[in-house]
Amino acid sequence: MTHRRFKFLVETLYMEYVNFLLQIENLEQEIQAKRKQMSILEQRIIESGESSVANSSLVEMKQVAILILKFFGILIYWKVVFV
Repeated sequence: MTHRRFKFLVETLYMEYVNFLLQIENLEQEIQAKRKQMSILEQRIIESGESSVANSSLVEMKQVAILILKFFGILIYWKVVFV
């Protein structure tokens, strides 16, 4: 293996490693954002606890369900890709 080829491989591996770390950082930020959204939704649910579930709009319930599914989708993706 030539020195030039070896240097190229080392640089390529380093850039892949840096990109991998950036992906992890981005996913961690996404997870934090989703946790914040979940917290806000939980607070809204608690605040609206006086009203019954029957009075909740179907749209709100669908939004909560979709957000929960997306949140767990990210966690599943995280475990599949990085574990």
